[in-house]
Formats: sequence, structure tokens, C-alpha cells
Amino acid sequence: MNPGRPKGGPGGIVAPAGYVGLLQDGATWLVRSDCASSLAASGAAQLLERGSGPVVEPGSGRAVPVALHVGAVGAIGKRARHGGGARILGGYYLGRRRAVHPLTCAVRLRASGVSTPSVLAVGWRRVLGPLTVHALITELIPGAVNLQAALASRMATLERRAVLAAAGAEVRKMHDAGFLHADLNLANLVLEPRQTGPRAHIVDLDRGRFEPALTPEQRRSNLERLLRSWEKWRPGGRALGPRDALAFLRGYCGGDRDSRRGLFHELRRLRGRFGARRLLWRWSGRPGGIVFPADQ
Repeated sequence: MNPGRPKGGPGGIVAPAGYVGLLQDGATWLVRSDCASSLAASGAAQLLERGSGPVVEPGSGRAVPVALHVGAVGAIGKRARHGGGARILGGYYLGRRRAVHPLTCAVRLRASGVSTPSVLAVGWRRVLGPLTVHALITELIPGAVNLQAALASRMATLERRAVLAAAGAEVRKMHDAGFLHADLNLANLVLEPRQTGPRAHIVDLDRGRFEPALTPEQRRSNLERLLRSWEKWRPGGRALGPRDALAFLRGYCGGDRDSRRGLFHELRRLRGRFGARRLLWRWSGRPGGIVFPADQ
């Protein structure tokens, strides 16, 4: 295993501050500096082995994460896999850019104070011509449970509201940092229980992007995706109730009552367009429909 600048493409890749490049078993990795000497013994190479592929959750298309230890650090490793309309491509990618993207996004978000797991390593290996397979290893979130599973459980009302407020506050911090999540849904908000109250983490940064500043329309569209996932999955068999919506909006809007009130009424109008099989979200786009504090 040879530390150094990765040779994965023309000119190599410059690792973000705090990361180093490694060549290991035919794969190229960018590894957090304190984890570099432990990567070989962690079993990370298995994520990129030839002839293997990600184990997929039935019906979801998502790759099942694997528990690892990188030195003394508990971690979650996952072989990358396309989702959505690109699912037919499975786990094959052109080049390495998509492998490195979640790392750079995570570093930037964490620097902006947004809670997202620290990336311990990203790796890629060429399989045929320009086709590569990718892997991502992130630090384990203690006691982690995603928002979809949390809402489906039988929790006390006050705990439920606290969870939703924490999720709303973290989504707001992400938007204020200029990050537009490509798949913002209940499963991609992961909760960490703490004595001072739940803490929400943003995960699955793949395909997300930074903008100089998110427009009101971009914020609305991102929230639309999140709320659509609630109506699609109905965790615990429950539709989005008004008190649940207000709990999330208190976290997202903070003390701005005008923003919270406008967004709440907009959501009520949207729920009226929910059909038996799917919810068709349509934002009115009328001036003054929803006012975000960032717009003022």
C-alpha cells in the first residue's frame, strides 16, 4: 500500500485538506489522514472486489451498508449504485468524478456547520475501459436511525416533535450553506439520540450540488421532495398531520412566524392534490406565497 498522489486519471487528483491518496489492491482511495494506516486491515477492499456487487435492499434499489472498523473508528461502508432512472446501470460509473463528489461535498458542509457524517474514505477501481466501481466509507453515527424509521416507531408525542424540529433545523442549515440535495427524503435524514435532544444528520450527498445561494424556488423544490416522500411512504401508516408539519417548520423557519405560516398553508393546499396512488406536488409560484427568512 503506497501513500501518495492517486494515479486514477490524467494528472491525478488533489486530495482535500486532511486526506491522502492510497493505491491498494488495484484500487485508488482518498482516505482521511488519521485512517490511512488502518484502511488495509478494515476490509474496505472487499467493497471493490472483482466479481462482487452491492447487496441491494428489496424494492428500494439501495445498496445495503456494511459495518466496518477503520482502526478504532466505527464506520459504514457502501458500494455505490445508481438510483432513479439510471438504476439500469447498476454499480458502474464513467470515471471517478462521482466517487470523489460525496467527499468534497461532506468536507464543505461540515466546514459550514452542517451535520453530516465524516467521510473516512472514498475509493474507485477500473473494471473495463472507462467503467469504474465506487465505494464510500463514512463514520458511524451512534444509535443512528433514519427519520422514516423513527416516525414509523411508537414514540411519545414530545419526542416525535423534537425529532421533526431537529430535522427541519438541519435541512435549513444545509440550504443556508447553499447545498441542494438531489434526493432529500425521510431516509436521508439520520437521527442521533443525545441527552440534549436528537441531532439530525444529512446523508447521501451523491448528485447534490452547491449554489452561490439557493433561490426560494430551489428551497421549495427541495422541501417538496422531502414532503412527497412522507406521503409516499406514510411512516407508521400516518399521513402528514398539521402538528407534525408545524414541528418540522418550527425547526426550519426558526422564529420567523410569517415564513412558517405561509409554508404551512402552502402544504395544506398541496395535500389537497394527493391522489390514491401518488401525490402530485405543485407549488403555486405566486409572489408572496412563501417567504423564507433568507429572502428578506
